[in-house]
Amino acid sequence: MYILILLFWILTGITTGVVASDKGHGFGSWTLAGLLLGPLGLIAAVGLSDQKLREYIRRTIESESIRPIQNTQKLLDKNDLYVDSTPIPKLLSEGPGELAYQTKEYTREKYIDDFLLNKSASEEQLWMKIVEILEFYNPDIAALAERSKSNFNIDFTGGRAYVICKSDGQKIALAYAKESSNNDYYWQLKMY
Repeated sequence: MYILILLFWILTGITTGVVASDKGHGFGSWTLAGLLLGPLGLIAAVGLSDQKLREYIRRTIESESIRPIQNTQKLLDKNDLYVDSTPIPKLLSEGPGELAYQTKEYTREKYIDDFLLNKSASEEQLWMKIVEILEFYNPDIAALAERSKSNFNIDFTGGRAYVICKSDGQKIALAYAKESSNNDYYWQLKMY
């Protein structure tokens, strides 16, 4: 009898973590809450707000009404999630033997999101925006990102890139900026 109650309690804890994770909250903390509170933790997780849906709605509204698209501004086709085959700056290439062009298939798999950020924004503001997008895309990847190992690079041609790394220095994502308007950079975020 005690074994069944213990199994039910553990199952309730794991289910609480899964429900909270699906809504954009932390899996580990809510699993712990489910293990400690049992069915009450599960009820609390069911009542959580859906952070992923809120973020999606906020980005949809923000991109359409707050930042109107200018005629000269080249943006991604968000329906297909690919970019055109433009050259990758030398700053972004991994070695001299690699191809300098991306294919649509490669970018379709690796592209995460894009955003506009003021040119005067600090490195900390850029980091926070990148982490926010990574948390929305995949919280597990965002948890791997290490601020102290990530670095900001400026190419001699004016290109800007921010390489996001894990604690062991392995690259996990790349944010690359193009000039968008007088006051903004247009950033594209891609996975390695």
